[in-house]
Amino acid sequence: MSFQGDVAGIGLGELLQGLARGERNGVLTLTGKHLSATVGLRKGQLYLLPGPEEDESVWRDRCVRAFAEVPDGNLESSRRALIARATRLETFYQMIEAPNLHFRFDPGQLPPTPSAAVRSAEPAASKGHRSVPFDSGPDQEYFEEESAAWGAGMPVEYLLLEHARISDEVKVGLGAQLAEYDLPRALDPDRQEPEVRDFLLQCSGNSTIQEIADRLGWPLSKCRGVIGEYLRAGLVRIAQPRELLAAAQGEMELGRAGRAAMRLTGWIWRSPPGPLGAADAQLLLAEWQRDRLPKAMALMETRCARAIMRRLDRHESDRRVIHGRWKILAELQRQDELTLLHELSLRLASSNPTSRTFSDLLRLAHSFHERGLTGRTRMLLRLCANHLPEGGPIRVELGRRMLEAGLMAEGSRWLLNTARELLAAKDGEAAMLPIRAVLRVAPEHNEARALLEQAQFVKVKRKRQRWTYTTGLSLGVVLSLVALVKFHDHREAQRWVDSVSGQSPEAALSQLDLEFGQDPPTRIAELRERLVRSRDEEQRRTFEDWSASYRAAEESCRFGDPLLGFSQALALPAAPAGASSSTPDTTDLLGQLARRLGALAKDLDVPVDAPLEQLNEEERLLDLLVEFQVLMKGQTLPAEAQSFQFRVDELRQEVHSRREKRGNQRETMLAKEKEKDQDILLATARAHDQAGDLERALTAYARLLESDPALGLIPDLQQEIERVQAHAAALQRAYSLCEKGRYAEAKRALEAVCPRPIEHLLPYRIDSLPSGARVSLSDGRVRTTPFTAKSGFGEHLTMQFTLPGFADRSFDVFEPGDLLVHLHLHPERTWKSSHRIEAAPVPSGDDHIVADRRGRLARLDQQSRTKWEIDLRTLGGIARTPVFMPNKSGWLLVVSEDGQVWLVQSQSGEIEGPREIGSPPVVGPELTRSGISVQFADGRVAVWTDRLEPVFYQADAIVGGPFATETMVSTNVTVLRRSASSSTELASPWTDWRILVSDNEYRVTAPDGRGFSGERIGDWAYVAWEGPKALVPHGRLWVSDGSGLRSFVPDLEQMVPFPVEK
Repeated sequence: MSFQGDVAGIGLGELLQGLARGERNGVLTLTGKHLSATVGLRKGQLYLLPGPEEDESVWRDRCVRAFAEVPDGNLESSRRALIARATRLETFYQMIEAPNLHFRFDPGQLPPTPSAAVRSAEPAASKGHRSVPFDSGPDQEYFEEESAAWGAGMPVEYLLLEHARISDEVKVGLGAQLAEYDLPRALDPDRQEPEVRDFLLQCSGNSTIQEIADRLGWPLSKCRGVIGEYLRAGLVRIAQPRELLAAAQGEMELGRAGRAAMRLTGWIWRSPPGPLGAADAQLLLAEWQRDRLPKAMALMETRCARAIMRRLDRHESDRRVIHGRWKILAELQRQDELTLLHELSLRLASSNPTSRTFSDLLRLAHSFHERGLTGRTRMLLRLCANHLPEGGPIRVELGRRMLEAGLMAEGSRWLLNTARELLAAKDGEAAMLPIRAVLRVAPEHNEARALLEQAQFVKVKRKRQRWTYTTGLSLGVVLSLVALVKFHDHREAQRWVDSVSGQSPEAALSQLDLEFGQDPPTRIAELRERLVRSRDEEQRRTFEDWSASYRAAEESCRFGDPLLGFSQALALPAAPAGASSSTPDTTDLLGQLARRLGALAKDLDVPVDAPLEQLNEEERLLDLLVEFQVLMKGQTLPAEAQSFQFRVDELRQEVHSRREKRGNQRETMLAKEKEKDQDILLATARAHDQAGDLERALTAYARLLESDPALGLIPDLQQEIERVQAHAAALQRAYSLCEKGRYAEAKRALEAVCPRPIEHLLPYRIDSLPSGARVSLSDGRVRTTPFTAKSGFGEHLTMQFTLPGFADRSFDVFEPGDLLVHLHLHPERTWKSSHRIEAAPVPSGDDHIVADRRGRLARLDQQSRTKWEIDLRTLGGIARTPVFMPNKSGWLLVVSEDGQVWLVQSQSGEIEGPREIGSPPVVGPELTRSGISVQFADGRVAVWTDRLEPVFYQADAIVGGPFATETMVSTNVTVLRRSASSSTELASPWTDWRILVSDNEYRVTAPDGRGFSGERIGDWAYVAWEGPKALVPHGRLWVSDGSGLRSFVPDLEQMVPFPVEK
């Protein structure tokens, strides 16, 4: 059982949630002021159903407007369905906020199947379920059953939350200031992230917000909110009124009246109040004359169309022209009463009222009365009365309308005066209609009651007159019977009639006068009288025949073919005998024909901008006058035709002279219009030049010169065009030079003619070594190397390079130029220290022992984690590489720069010492065949083998002694330390790999030329190669600089060929 009520008491949201929670299935119809929607409910899901008054043609028109640039017949059905669904959703959002809604819920099943367009718009179904996206996020998807043939259902809670979100965005942000007719234009969308860029590409400046929403299948409020956010972020700007007008003109030129109407609506709402500018007015008038503006106004909202007409009226002083435009608008907007009212006022001001004018006024008054607009109704009825309409029925209708509008005195006067006129014409029955109309409103109206009695009396009297006429006709029949009795008395007269039957009545009368004289017998007298009557009848018939010929000639002269009328007038015989002196003749006919030609010539005296049809009518009149002249010259004319011939010659000369004058005026008018068009083209070219669109600017200049080549001789204009041409040529040359890599020349070429080179985007190549790096630009764009970027000279861009396995790098670009970025390999192991690291790392299995100048000693594992760390108390720190004891396994000899010595257990970090030597070391420690030897500054040489206490020798004592001929034991690490005289390149003695130290990086190359690079931070202390092992077949590279100690492992799979240095 259905139920209904008002939403105001419970709220639409609560109503929907209650129906959904109760799993009520059925159709909910919502109606409000100017809003209506139909939704279906099934198992807690809400379905947007088409309303009973929904017109499919609306979706077709909006689809054509939205996809005007990319029409596709195969996708039209799905596009229409998306637009229809988004519009229903937008209507539903509006109804959530609308007051005074009425609802009706009809339980039961939903409509069996939707339209084919809805089915084709649904996404392809997966097996058993399908995913229906409501928004861009993956968390806003849900699944519905395959059997939902009427479209995609939505949870009620989702719809309410989505409406709340969109409503907040639109009300709080800049979206509240946007309308469906605004034209958004993205500012450099290529620099944004892909998700943002894809939307900004829709905002090309050629589509309104409504068209963008239709293409995306979004509700209008959602699209307004998104564009409002981008507008606040500075990624989008909204077109100015002048741009809206230019866009409307472009759409009208392409024949897209619907899109032009939307842009004209935006121009009306966004343009400032007041008179139009001269350029805007000329643009609109030009489109009106080309019959393109009326087509767009036919599709506009009526009040916007009226606003355009009112603003155009301020630029026109001729009321007839203004009335002509409003008449066309009234025909286009037939349902708009205000347009018709304005057109009627102009019609009454510019011409005499007609029956059609009176009918239109009455129709408007009736419409206003039905809507309760009493003041307007009375005003229109009084206006009708002031123009004194003729004809009883129309006047009766006017009086009745006045009575209905409450104008008792005026309406009664009209009706009763009409009744008096009908009574004066003895039509009592017709007079009773207006009288009874007055009595229905005022039964006690004395004057009406008196006229009613008079009308009843006239009606009865007329009936009696008809009875009298019937009685007289019967008496005539009786008298005719009596006449038959006397027929015999006339037989004698009949014999004489028979005897003179072949003669004319005139001859017969002469014969009777000769035979009987002036006193004939009675019967002969009767015969004479009959003959006299016959003679009179014959004369009458002759005059009637002549009159018929005259009327035929007069008809031709006044209304028919003028040449035929002229011939008939000349062929008309003289008036028959017995005609009066006032009988018209040929002279009168030719006078009427001359007056007709003169009136026709006066009516066809049209203005210079008259349509072609009127000019052709005047041309036909001139040809007719020439035919008259030829016809009259070819025959001898009677005297009465001489004045007509003079009048024809005079009219021909008059028409020919004014045609010449009109031709001169037309040339002047066309020259002025041409100047206006040229002003528009010049303004367009300058606007494109200021916007940096040089190609379009040159096109506009070319069209300007095509309209009048002489304009190219104006020095200022010639210099202006040459400046733009030089600018465009310099931009093209700069673009070509950039493609060749000659950016300095491109900059000089552009700066020579362009005051702001930053406004031109030029290409340059960005690459990395290795390629494939992800580059994030400061403007939000993301690219992958290699790629081509664009920016202007002086424009600041920051580029962040990232690639797995390599360190991130950042570069600032201030002008176009090819950029090759060497990506630095991530170090294998790192050890940070706030002090300088000069001791080379000592391999210990897969770990390393490291030390710094502060005296900190640590063991690092493969993941750069510290297994143990000790601080040796020394002022000089450790700058010399520790060495393993030859005869004490696992123990390292550590020597500080101030002459202290320790033994350190490499696995546990256990220490022995220190042993104070008392003198700083000079050479060593070095591993020899006799042990670890260190030479100190006091000349002693200490040798360690298996304990902390060394054996001392004097340096001069071992010259030529047993240690002089001992060879040094080779280590597993080769080191290049930084000094003023040292090299910056170190080759591995085991693999021929080389490292080259440069200002900001370490470049490592294999024998085949490939390699990698590492980042150099601050001053470097040393670089070292560690010998190959099973896990590092190419050895290991160690570097020490301002960032501490790092190691790199050469890997041929990550190597890239270095470019040849030029």
